[in-house]
Amino acid sequence: MGKISTPELLDKYFESVAGTSAAKVRSQIDKPELYEYEKKIGKELIDMNVDDLFGLIFELRNKRKGVEVSFLVSHSGLDQITTQLRAIFNYYIDNIELIRNPLNDKRMKGKEATKRLAEGREPFRWEIVARIISDLHKDFDTDKADYLELILLLFYNGFMKAEEIVETTGDMVDHESKTINLPDRVIRLSDRCYELLMKFDSMETIEGWRGIFALASWNGSIFKFIVRPKNISELNDRPITSMCDIINRYIANDINDRYNTKINYYILYMLGFYDYIVSKYGEERTNQMITSYRNSDDVAALSVLAREYGVKVDNVTHLKRYLRPFM
Repeated sequence: MGKISTPELLDKYFESVAGTSAAKVRSQIDKPELYEYEKKIGKELIDMNVDDLFGLIFELRNKRKGVEVSFLVSHSGLDQITTQLRAIFNYYIDNIELIRNPLNDKRMKGKEATKRLAEGREPFRWEIVARIISDLHKDFDTDKADYLELILLLFYNGFMKAEEIVETTGDMVDHESKTINLPDRVIRLSDRCYELLMKFDSMETIEGWRGIFALASWNGSIFKFIVRPKNISELNDRPITSMCDIINRYIANDINDRYNTKINYYILYMLGFYDYIVSKYGEERTNQMITSYRNSDDVAALSVLAREYGVKVDNVTHLKRYLRPFM
């Protein structure tokens, strides 16, 4: 049994890293799910073994409002949490008591962790997004369902973040090739995504949202926002962060909350990239590249593909982590 309680340990550790980036992410670990899990297994954090820690990670990352999500949506979350936990255990070892750090166990790393996290969970694939889109069209009127579908498709088709959507103007669209010419890359829209983008670009009003609302551009954006008619004149004065929040809230409120999912703009973007790789190499070879270890040919191939698609990551190791949920 640990020499100090979990709350005491977390207070001491985060006090030791005050003012650093590590201190800013305390909320990812120090949350009710941690203490509920401790009660469930009858152990405090410092007494947990590898199996216990995997259970904790599931509690922290793959539940929404206490309900378990059937598919795994974040292996990058594993890396963030294990980095924090390893640092907390190291602090305990350096300052309180010499114990073995379970975060250094090979089962918490690489392929082993990937297999463990995937147990009993559906890989996040396009079929899941398609099911959500189908549900949207059952649960909402046509225009609202189309609008939400468009947001999902824009990220899946290659927009990395909401800011890029907001900053895309009409002159950046090549209608013949159905592409978007961003400053650093070209995004190829699917027929359906292009169709929906043009549908709302041509509309001035939209009904069925508790009344008649206006569809308006933000400083020339081709993506139109749904606003009250009286607020159109103020729209261009709003900061871009506010407009990005609007797009991201549609995913959070109308999709995640409604269907108990944990998707976000980045996992949709990376799913699009994964499917792009599969279209070139096939699923089996793609998964080999993602899970291979110290294979220079795979590193080179993934690097080229990332440049082609416009993915920005520090290194191929990080890129592989972001691609794991789709395997």
